Amino acid sequence: MENAVSILAGIAILVAFLVLAAYVTWLFAVRLRNRESAPKSFLRWLRDLFDLAQGL
Repeated sequence: MENAVSILAGIAILVAFLVLAAYVTWLFAVRLRNRESAPKSFLRWLRDLFDLAQGL
């Protein structure tokens, strides 16, 4: 039973990370399309991801 809870917690964390990564990637693409202070590096994408994660 404890093993199942650990596995479910791990899956929940993984899913949350994937959703955050997909959302930040979508924001990255929108900025590129709109030519708004276009993020041109992986570090900008990573900073946006950490900012979003800290806001939760």
